[in-house]
Amino acid sequence: MRAPLAGLPFVCTGTDGVVEAAADVLEALGAQVVRVPVVHGPVHAQRIEALEPMGAIDATRSLGEPPFPVLRLAAVDAESRWAASGALALTGPRDGAPLACDPRIATRLLGAGAAVQMLAACRESALDLDPLALLGERAAIVGFDRRGATSVGANAHLLQAADGWIALNLARADDLAAVPALLDGEVAFGAPWHEVAAAVRARTRASLVSQARLLGLPVGEVPEPGERQRPASPYVIGDPTFAKHTARMRPEPVFGAQPASRTPLVVDLSSLWAGPLAASLLAQCGARVVKVEGVTRPDGARRGPAAFFDLLHFGKECVALDFADVLDVALLRRLVERADVVIEGSRPRVMDALGIDPTMIALDHDTTWISITGHGRYGVDAQRVAFGDDAAAAAGLVVGEPPMFVADAVADPITALYAACAALAAFVGHRGQVIDISLRRCGAYVGADASPTGAVWDGPVAAPRAREARGSARAHGADTSAIRAEFAE
Repeated sequence: MRAPLAGLPFVCTGTDGVVEAAADVLEALGAQVVRVPVVHGPVHAQRIEALEPMGAIDATRSLGEPPFPVLRLAAVDAESRWAASGALALTGPRDGAPLACDPRIATRLLGAGAAVQMLAACRESALDLDPLALLGERAAIVGFDRRGATSVGANAHLLQAADGWIALNLARADDLAAVPALLDGEVAFGAPWHEVAAAVRARTRASLVSQARLLGLPVGEVPEPGERQRPASPYVIGDPTFAKHTARMRPEPVFGAQPASRTPLVVDLSSLWAGPLAASLLAQCGARVVKVEGVTRPDGARRGPAAFFDLLHFGKECVALDFADVLDVALLRRLVERADVVIEGSRPRVMDALGIDPTMIALDHDTTWISITGHGRYGVDAQRVAFGDDAAAAAGLVVGEPPMFVADAVADPITALYAACAALAAFVGHRGQVIDISLRRCGAYVGADASPTGAVWDGPVAAPRAREARGSARAHGADTSAIRAEFAE
């Protein structure tokens, strides 16, 4: 499958690490990027404009006819931006000073945010975005604070095993009930944490992860420094086990082939945080977003703070379907076949059970299917469960010694940024691919090579903050009848 930006030229100018990070993301999505290290004339932070003419920027590369999208970025103090975002305030011990993270983490997230804004501008949409502030929005709304080796939401815990550390996330009632089975019955249901911690210390990380995989329990193995590997890309585009599908030939995309006046359709099948945040950014860029939930199983975030749910879902149409009903499954199929982009956050077996093959939908209907998983949709980890805190720990996004969590379920908003970037790339370039974006992979892309030491921060620290709410989300199933009529067979 061809990447969404394959064949499209971009120019990134500046000497800062943020512009390099933005260029890396565009290249991961297939773009031809010319990097211009020296900028003549005034430099404007995150200014996006057309370059006319191309001139002699790089005579060795032929990129077609101008104009080209150009990203110009002034130098950014990533550490200060991190401290001002609220993420720093959520990182470190409960009763001590916050701990700073390696500035490469902030630099790469600022680069991802710049790439999102650049692609939005290609659609003639101005997106006001502080990517680092997204990391603290839930905490700002709920009132969470840092807790060290316990996540700010209090559900995930970093525990020492026989050969390192794991993150055990007990986000659901079923997770609490599975703890005795994880530890071979050595602790009773509801046992105090010191008993759970003692039983974990007697086991290896691999044995705990293997048992958790069988139980559907979110457990992340924290990699040791020598085990950390940063992937070359936050994306896996297409099925690496590709056997039953045949690639379709498509014309090279050109800028303007999909006019900005055309409203893309996004079907949001995701829940909780990462997928809904990505879809909400697309809605702000002018996309039509239809959120699909189960009749008996709505998005679990509806049970949380209304202000946070409203922030992620204002402007979306809300549909409730019965996935055990053949007519509703047929309606779901028509929706995803008509969509420009599908954002989905379930394990692969969920779509298998519905008889929906994302790869065939992508190939036959030019739909870009963005699959947000915990540990990837392919291979032995495809059915593993993960949430933002344990996935971040499994990616090596921890800080301090002993390790502590970074921000709030940080893999969720990180993944949302890269998912939004991929979707916008499909709007700008061409569609028709399955893009696997896992929480662990995105976390590792941002910080697997970052130093985990965590120095005490002695400068000013801003509290977490959330964007201003634009309105209330629609009620569960509020638009079902209208969607049934519009997408009737």
